[in-house]
Amino acid sequence: MKKVFLLLAAFFFLQLASFCQDTAVLSLKTALQKAKDDTTRLHLHLALASVGSAQEKQRHAEAAVSLADALLKRTAGKAERKPIVMQLIRAYRRLDSLFAESGNMNADISVAHAQRLLQLNTEIEDRKGMAEQQIRIAYNKLYKNDTTGYLSYYQMSLASSRQANDTARVVDAYQGLSYFYLSAGNFSKALETLQTGLATAKEMKYKKGIAYCLLQLADIYRDNNEAAQALQHYQTALPILYELKDTTDLYIGLAALGGYYYKQANTPKTMETYQKVIALAEAKKDLRDRVPSVYNWMGQVYKDAKDYTKSIEHYQKSLAGLRKQKDTASLINVPRIEFYIAGVLGGLGDTYQEKGDFAKAAAYHLQEARMHQKFKYEAGLAWAYLGVARGFLYQGKHTAAKQYSHEALKLLQKQYALDPISKAQLLAAQVDSPSGNGAEALAHYKEYVRLSNQLRGDEIRKAAQVETFDAQFAQQKALAKAEQEKREAVAKAELRQEQTKRYALYGGIVLLVIFGAFMFNRFRVTSQQKRVIEKQKAVVETEKRRSDELLLNILPAEVAEELKEKGRTEAKLFEQVTVLFTDFKDFTQTAEKLSPRELVAEIDAAFSSFDHIISKYNIEKIKTIGDSYMCVGGLPVANKTNAADVVTAALEIQRYMEQQVEERKKAGKDVFEIRIGIHTGPVVAGIVGVKKFAYDVWGDTVNIASRMESSGEAGKVNISGETYEMVKDVFRCSHRGKIKAKNKGEIDMYYVEEILPDKVAHPITNGLAKVGLTNIG
Repeated sequence: MKKVFLLLAAFFFLQLASFCQDTAVLSLKTALQKAKDDTTRLHLHLALASVGSAQEKQRHAEAAVSLADALLKRTAGKAERKPIVMQLIRAYRRLDSLFAESGNMNADISVAHAQRLLQLNTEIEDRKGMAEQQIRIAYNKLYKNDTTGYLSYYQMSLASSRQANDTARVVDAYQGLSYFYLSAGNFSKALETLQTGLATAKEMKYKKGIAYCLLQLADIYRDNNEAAQALQHYQTALPILYELKDTTDLYIGLAALGGYYYKQANTPKTMETYQKVIALAEAKKDLRDRVPSVYNWMGQVYKDAKDYTKSIEHYQKSLAGLRKQKDTASLINVPRIEFYIAGVLGGLGDTYQEKGDFAKAAAYHLQEARMHQKFKYEAGLAWAYLGVARGFLYQGKHTAAKQYSHEALKLLQKQYALDPISKAQLLAAQVDSPSGNGAEALAHYKEYVRLSNQLRGDEIRKAAQVETFDAQFAQQKALAKAEQEKREAVAKAELRQEQTKRYALYGGIVLLVIFGAFMFNRFRVTSQQKRVIEKQKAVVETEKRRSDELLLNILPAEVAEELKEKGRTEAKLFEQVTVLFTDFKDFTQTAEKLSPRELVAEIDAAFSSFDHIISKYNIEKIKTIGDSYMCVGGLPVANKTNAADVVTAALEIQRYMEQQVEERKKAGKDVFEIRIGIHTGPVVAGIVGVKKFAYDVWGDTVNIASRMESSGEAGKVNISGETYEMVKDVFRCSHRGKIKAKNKGEIDMYYVEEILPDKVAHPITNGLAKVGLTNIG
């Protein structure tokens, strides 16, 4: 009976929420019908583009684009055009977001919108916006194999980011360019670019950027078997990350060090480092969901070491952890977790294949394939099918093996990586031969040989590049040695001249005049020789620096898949952000008393002020939904102060609204009172549509922040227990107790009263020493 009551209550509240939203939509549509001027209609179209059905939202977003374009055509003044341009940018971003959500976004639409947005951001001189669109166009060029266009727009984006003083984006851009040059085989340019990024990070005192550039350099040395250089860079980067006390970055650095030991086939040291990574992740609430990934890596290490029992044990630990996460995850996080599960299933399949248990190998690869079919991830599906085919082949099930090997080959031939296609052709030949398909087997084998020769040709060309670098380095080393010998010879000559000078002085007073003239001439010669020595010293030092740089010009074994990965839009998990929601109390009733123009003006004035306030605290505005305003601290660039920043901004918004209430009461006008809710936790931030274009966030943290707002009171800042723990040293708060929140049960809630005087926030705890990380490397 109790369950039935709860279900009915939940249904009632959902219907009530739907009714409230429908009422707000109806009010906006009514206002749109009554609106007579285009500016008001534009604002209302933008508001309606965020509510209602997907089809209606897209229709209003397209209407907003058309209307803003029309307004711009008849507006000439720069000052008058700027607000319209900004609204048009909002409209395009909303439209792209809706295209992405519906799956209707394609490369042509994306690049056309990016070109238009670049024009608009250029007109209002928004350098950051220009950089975002230039990088977006660059990746569209790369998608169409236009590498010249890609580099041109990428360099423009880098220049715009510099003009915007966006340090993080500048350094990230150099790292991205370095990955591109590596994938293209231009290793000297890749390392030169990365060194420039490192120098930029040092110049701007961007410690995180310094550490990440060092880690990337270390990875290059690691992949090129330059063990000493790699370890030196890891050991330089990790103390910087430790000093920053950012556990997420420290996790990444330690994981990279584990990869270094894995590359060295040092299994004990690899496991020791990965155990540190697990200890760090388990000690920090926001990193615990990464533990299964580490077990997955450990399974791979043991598989390569032929310890199949331990490999299977660690893969199973990873699988159990991921399935547990999936059971409790929000809907938005399930696909990401299932993608990781598919990878672990593939690892188990490979381990059983090497162990000789071909039935289990085929079974696990079939499970992996079903996961990839669900995602429509063709590259992963092809590899899974190859695993299934091998398992069936060694069981003697040739018909099934042929079916899966040929399906894998079809999928791989849509892609560009030669190595997997070559392996698939060989497997197809092996499958067809015992099945009696001699002609087909021969055709597959010939294609395998052709691709293998092409791959070997690529390897020979790469080896030739390495030899060229080595020859250049040897030449520079010989030149430096010759210059050193020349400098030593000049120094000896200088010493002899000084001795001659002393002997001349011993000649006595009689020869003073003669030797004086002689010594004057010698002094002049010696001065010239000193200048020559200084010049030669500078030349030698310059050549030494060049020699040091040539040490970096070694070819790593990178694959084209990494370039694809960098050019593909992906969601990103932020371990700790703070989400703020605001909402006007009794908005619908108050809105009905105002004209459309007054309603839009009031909302615009309030939200514009909110925009101004949050911009002072590095908080990212996400969206407005009717009369609700949403923003997030701690993204797109992660930081440790986001909780304190967001609460400070909330108090300033609260004070602003209190002033507005007083002024409207004095004027005899209806007032808008505001509720503010805040929660801190992890979210997935999606770059909706294309890379770095329009952020949206998903996850339970967003839902709880919304409940903080709806469970609060007008004129109060209501925060969750998680946020309180982050800001309790900075703000005085009053505990409300455990309050029931819709669909969330009872949650600890606090009202923020004021900022404490002379207090400093410490958002990162000091528990790192407990996991043995005081001596890194």
